Amino acid sequence: MRSASASEHRASEHHPRRHQPAAGPSLRTRLLALLLGLTTVSVLTVGYLGVKSIQTVGDRAQRISADALQSQAEEYLRQVTVGDAQNHDLILESVQHDAENIAQYTAGLFDSPDAFADSTYWRAVDHMFTGSDGQYMNSATDVSDAFVPAFVDIDDRLLAVLDLSAYLDFVLAPTYESDPGTVALYLGTEEEVLRYYPNINIGNVVPPDFQVTQRPWYLSAAPESNPERRIVWSPVYVDATGQGLMVTAAAPVYTGQEAFIGVVGIDFTLKNISDKVASARLLGSGYSFLVDNSGHAIALPERGFREVVGRPPEPDELGVDLRGVTTEFGPVLAKMMAGSTGFEVLELGGKELYVAYAPLESAGWSLANVIEAETVLQAVNAMQGELEASARSLVLARILPAGGAILITMAMIGLVLANRMVRPIREMATAAQRIGAGEWDAPLPRTGQDEVGVLARAFATMTVQLRESLRNLEQRIAERTHDLERRSIQLETAAQVAREAAAIRDVSQLFDKAVLLISDRFGFYHAGIFILDTAGKYALLQAASSGGGKRMLARSHKLRVGEVSDRSVPVGIVGYVAGTGEPRIALDVGEDAVFFDNPDLPETRSEMALPLKVRNQVIGVLDVQSKEPAAFSDEDVGILQTLADQLALAIDNARLLEQVQDRLREFNALLGQHSREDWERLLVERPNWGFTYDGVKVMPREEAHVVQGGHQLAVPIQARGEVIGHVDVVLAGRPPTPEEEAMVRAVVEQASLALDNARLHQDTQRRAARERLIGEITARVRASLDLETVLRTAADEMYRSLGLEEIVVRMAGDETDGDLA
Repeated sequence: MRSASASEHRASEHHPRRHQPAAGPSLRTRLLALLLGLTTVSVLTVGYLGVKSIQTVGDRAQRISADALQSQAEEYLRQVTVGDAQNHDLILESVQHDAENIAQYTAGLFDSPDAFADSTYWRAVDHMFTGSDGQYMNSATDVSDAFVPAFVDIDDRLLAVLDLSAYLDFVLAPTYESDPGTVALYLGTEEEVLRYYPNINIGNVVPPDFQVTQRPWYLSAAPESNPERRIVWSPVYVDATGQGLMVTAAAPVYTGQEAFIGVVGIDFTLKNISDKVASARLLGSGYSFLVDNSGHAIALPERGFREVVGRPPEPDELGVDLRGVTTEFGPVLAKMMAGSTGFEVLELGGKELYVAYAPLESAGWSLANVIEAETVLQAVNAMQGELEASARSLVLARILPAGGAILITMAMIGLVLANRMVRPIREMATAAQRIGAGEWDAPLPRTGQDEVGVLARAFATMTVQLRESLRNLEQRIAERTHDLERRSIQLETAAQVAREAAAIRDVSQLFDKAVLLISDRFGFYHAGIFILDTAGKYALLQAASSGGGKRMLARSHKLRVGEVSDRSVPVGIVGYVAGTGEPRIALDVGEDAVFFDNPDLPETRSEMALPLKVRNQVIGVLDVQSKEPAAFSDEDVGILQTLADQLALAIDNARLLEQVQDRLREFNALLGQHSREDWERLLVERPNWGFTYDGVKVMPREEAHVVQGGHQLAVPIQARGEVIGHVDVVLAGRPPTPEEEAMVRAVVEQASLALDNARLHQDTQRRAARERLIGEITARVRASLDLETVLRTAADEMYRSLGLEEIVVRMAGDETDGDLA
């Protein structure tokens, strides 16, 4: 038990006591010290900031200027790059335009071949001849070259194509002269005819079996590869005649009747574009480079070679492949080849580079401009010195003197405000001490609408609420005590009902007695017991306490287990509980979704159904109903569930007792089928059988085992699938007949059932006695509300009931080491 001093200490905690303020500096003194400290720190901070402000202002100005210049440089570089890309793209668009015009002109020729049938401008039979290797070619004196490979037969159709293609001289020559970048213009047809300008005596340049339809530029523009009929650019390549980097624009030729004639090609040198890109110098030190859509460099100056590729260029190196570049330019090149427009900042070799790139839409190439960030930010360094001088003058001449004056003024104002703020707080502290000592009517200081005033009003409200809470606490303690007494009465009633129910052995009488006891002792409007049928499909009403319930019982009322109700067999709460094995409460049955509106019980407003379980198996449902709404709580479920468990145990015990009695009657009936004379005659014929019946002396078991030449029949005694013994039958001279063996086994089987039922009956009696004892002890323990009394009652009951020598109760967390014995 706890010591008396500990109990007095706990009791004293419920009574307020006056606490004297601890000695120490007052709030006013601490506030003044704080203001002086803040003033000193502020002055030192301003001085420090004054010294550091020069560097800070300069750094900030540099950053602002650098950011502004970077933004301007980015925008400038973007615009320049986009403009340069568009200018170069115009050149390529001009080439595309020329190829398209020549293709349209060629299509017009082949659309109207009859218009040129009588013309004598140029005829193949007059100008062409068979070369030394079988190729069909013209002379170098013609305006343009004409060529047919050696393996093609010369017929009228081919001659007509050659005659028509000669009229291209009127457009090929002026187109060639209009653009200095154009190297060659030509037409290849499906008949393997090649018309080429300028005349380079191509019949002696290309092989005699040269096929124009197999050239890459022709295949890329043919219908199979170019169903959209667009102008196709070839990859950049190095010209074999020394023209440098070249590119070919190929335009398909279709007649008005959608017939494919061939492909017009224009060889264009990139030397002019490459020279312009390589010679570009942005802001004096930047450079440009140009790549095609396959990642090959069209124009890349030496500096770009070192920074982009990471090495110097080889002599006469052209069209370097940039796809495998591992420098910082790798991600930029990937975006350029994808046709993106953008701006990037790269760190390369300790330098910061600005890179802007934009695509050439016509050919899918991309142009990039690169400048160093240092070039852009040179103006910032020039401004840095001026900014530092201006900032130093500003701090020393204006900020420090003004800051000192402001700090002194604020210190004086702080002293005045501190006195005014501390006075009501001190008065409130005094009032709080008086209220803490129990003086509920102690006056509080008058305050305004500031935070102190809000605190004072809140403190006054809290005082009123605290006083009211003390009164409410006493009331709640009384209500809680009443509720505990009610629970104790319920528990005692449940134990009494369980004891009386356990004493009943007849199942039908047990059902009727149980519902009457529950309805009467707990004051319920209706109580009923449902038992599941052997199939577990329906819950059958077995007993009811109310008049309506007895009417339901008379018509064999039943509920379907755990299914949606139909018109003939409802479910209700009972069917739900029987199916789930969980208790359920309907606080207002008119609103509960699973409630069955029973006309036999019209006054029901609340209903609770509890499962009757034996060995974790639902055997039935206890149903109780009340006329009051919300008549049940979760605590009621716990109490009544305990009662339901004990009731289920009593039902199971009564059932087992009936089964024992039935087995005994069956056994006696079996034995009674034979008369005393029959058994005596059987024993005379079988003198070595080891058992006794109705007082007739039979040879002892130990003697039967030693019969010479005897035959032994061992029959096991089984209970619930387990062997608990054996019956040995010994016969002398011969084995038992099948009829004799069957009779012996039938007798032993009935004896086994009788023995098992007797053991179950003894277990049931012991279990009922134990439950009754636990119920009595629980009722006596719950009758008291004091902790010490509860513990002593529990210890005395266990000591008396169990016959113990000593019992000791120890409480964890006691301030003393005492025991409650």
